[in-house]
Amino acid sequence: MFFFAPVDQLLSAFSSMAAPALGAAVVAGLLVQLSAALRVRQLLLAQGLDFTVTQVLAVNLGTSFYGLVLPGGNLAGIIVRLYRFGRQKANYSGAVVMLIFDRLLATGSMCAVGSLAWLMEWPLASWPAFALMLAGLLITLAGPLALSADLLRTEYVDRLSSRRLGNTVKNLVVALRLARALPRKALIRVSILALAGQLLGTLVYWLVADAAQIEIPVMTMMWVRSAALLLAIVPVSVAGLGVREGAFAILLSAYGVSGGDAVAIALTGFAFTTVLAALLGGTLEAWQMSRPQERA
Repeated sequence: MFFFAPVDQLLSAFSSMAAPALGAAVVAGLLVQLSAALRVRQLLLAQGLDFTVTQVLAVNLGTSFYGLVLPGGNLAGIIVRLYRFGRQKANYSGAVVMLIFDRLLATGSMCAVGSLAWLMEWPLASWPAFALMLAGLLITLAGPLALSADLLRTEYVDRLSSRRLGNTVKNLVVALRLARALPRKALIRVSILALAGQLLGTLVYWLVADAAQIEIPVMTMMWVRSAALLLAIVPVSVAGLGVREGAFAILLSAYGVSGGDAVAIALTGFAFTTVLAALLGGTLEAWQMSRPQERA
C-alpha cells in the first residue's frame, strides 16, 4: 500500500478532506448497511426464518466486528452469521443457502453495475478491469442458473438425500428448493436492494473523493470501486488491505489522481463502509454482553 503512496502523501490527502462531504459519506455508509439488512431479511423469510430488520442489522454489524478482530477474517464473520441466523428453529441449512444466495447477489450486482459503468465510459486502456468484472458476473450467475434447472426435482436427489447421506443433505435440498421458489416480487425486491447497495457504496467513495477536492466522474468511480472490491475478495491480505488500495491507485492514475490521493480515497471509503460497521457492531456486542441476563 505504501508503495503507491508514501506516508506524507497520505497524511496530506487526509488533512485536505472537507468535513461536510465526509459527513454525507458516513450517512451513505450507514444506508449501505440498512439496504443489506433489508435484503437479507427477505432471503431469510424465504427460508422460514422470521427476523426483524433491526435484528438482521444487529447480526450484520456484529459480523463485521468479528470479521475484523477474529483470526480468519471473513470466515470467522461467516461462521458467526451462520450461527446467529441458523439457530432460530435450528435451520442451519436454510441459513447456509441464504448466505450463499446473498453473497452471489451482492457480488453479482457489484460486477453488473461496474461492467455497465465501464461500457458507458469505455476506457479501453482499462479493459482488464472490465474482463475481471464480466467474469465475476458470469460466475455469480452460474449459481442461480443451476438452481433454476430441474435437477432438484428428480427422484434421484430425493433418494440420495433421504437414504444415503441422511438429513443434512435432505435439509439442504429443501432449502435450495425454497430459494428457487422465491416469489417474483420478492426476487425483484432483493435485486433492487442489492443494486441500491452498490449505488450507495459508490456514493460513499465518490463523496470521499469530493471531500478531497478530487474530481472523478461517478461512472468512473462506479467501475473502479467494483473492480477494486472484487480484487479485494481474493484472500491474500487482512480485509483486502493493500489489494484494494493498490487497485485504486493503478486504475485512477489514468485520470491524473496521485497515488496518495487514490489510496486515501480507498482507505476512507473502506473505513466508512466496513470499519464503521465493525465499530458499531463491537459497541452493540459490548452493550449486549453488559446487560444482565434474564432469568428463566
